[in-house]
Amino acid sequence: MYIKGEGRLAKKLNLIGTFSTLGIIVTGLMVGILVTAQVRSGRLTSRALNPLSSFAALRDTRVSLSTENELLANTVKSLSDEINVSEKDLKLTEYSSRQKVEQSDQLKASIGLMPASGEGIIVTLADSEGSSITSNAIAHAADMRDLVNLLWSNGATAIAVNDQRIVATTSIDCIVNTVMINNTRTVPPFDIRAVGDRRRLLDAVNNENFLPDIHNRIKNEGLGYKISELKRVDIPAYTSTFIVEHAK
Repeated sequence: MYIKGEGRLAKKLNLIGTFSTLGIIVTGLMVGILVTAQVRSGRLTSRALNPLSSFAALRDTRVSLSTENELLANTVKSLSDEINVSEKDLKLTEYSSRQKVEQSDQLKASIGLMPASGEGIIVTLADSEGSSITSNAIAHAADMRDLVNLLWSNGATAIAVNDQRIVATTSIDCIVNTVMINNTRTVPPFDIRAVGDRRRLLDAVNNENFLPDIHNRIKNEGLGYKISELKRVDIPAYTSTFIVEHAK
């Protein structure tokens, strides 16, 4: 009997221990739920207690963006100013370059290094076609020198003889039966081309008082002499070398 009673007591004690364990577990769960709820409640309370934090963040962002925009605007203005200065410098450089090119072209044109064209005349000087050829019936270097000087003095701006450009250093010399122009041998007929006021040039070469010897030989010896008045005469550029002596 005693042994049986002890067994019942043990069972009761075991049941009590089991209920105690369950109670502790339940209590722990409840405590945990309460703590979690408190934490969440604290977070919500913290948010609710500081409603201006989002506005402050937006305000700070706006200030930062405004500062950045101002810096970018200043940078753009600075770059724009640099571009404007560079463009002005470039225009000045281009203008200066164009001026230099124009000055160079003018100098080259003035000494015959560039082709020329414009209204003018062509004087063709040739030997007589008669059966008896005398010294007065042929075209001489002196005749061409007289014609070239007459054309210069009457406003010709460019002259060529048989496509040889006449410049300040050009010599027209007779060597046996040929005429040497710019160290190039030429033979008749001689085409003397001149650019200038064609009326003035035409009057000059037709005036017997300016070229009495040539006009006398035209009449008496049959010297070939033909004049053409043109709206456009083309003169080639000087292609020989310049020989300058005793110059400073």
